[in-house]
Amino acid sequence: MKSTFVRDLKVGNRVQDLFVLRKKELKEYDGQKFLKLELGDKSGRIDGVMWDQAEQFYHNAEVGNIVAVKGSVTTYKDSLQINVESLKKADKKDCCYQKIVLKDNRLKGAILFGDNKAMSYITNKMEQDVDPKELRKLLEIHEYECANCGAVYDEAKMEVPFKDLPETFKCPNPDCRAIKKDFKKKYR
Repeated sequence: MKSTFVRDLKVGNRVQDLFVLRKKELKEYDGQKFLKLELGDKSGRIDGVMWDQAEQFYHNAEVGNIVAVKGSVTTYKDSLQINVESLKKADKKDCCYQKIVLKDNRLKGAILFGDNKAMSYITNKMEQDVDPKELRKLLEIHEYECANCGAVYDEAKMEVPFKDLPETFKCPNPDCRAIKKDFKKKYR
């Protein structure tokens, strides 16, 4: 699972983890090209800079991709940044989407980006690249079935995780009205 989050980074930390590539720009300073980046995860955003082989790495990933980043945390103008040594688009075998997606019932990938357009992009990419059963397991999203009538409480479609429902929760089937303890986790 993802272990390095933006909110926890400090100067001097080594970084080797997955992030969302929010922005990228090939720039020039003093005759040398460099890559200016903005990286993010569920905890925040951080700038990145890459000096070596900037042009080559510029084409390794597109904005919106999940990227594998290796580097170290430094400061520039009193703000943290990652001095990136290598950057590559993470692929399915990196389990990139599973590692970075929030443990959120509604898969709010857009929080990683901070905009609503990203939500559909992430969801579509996940639907194409990730086995739904594996994703449910990693995100700890389950379905709970009423033992009385078979009604299903699917955490992926609901606002509230089942464990957070009050004990007074009743089955949504108006003909049943079983209580929370009558629901059992479905295993697939």
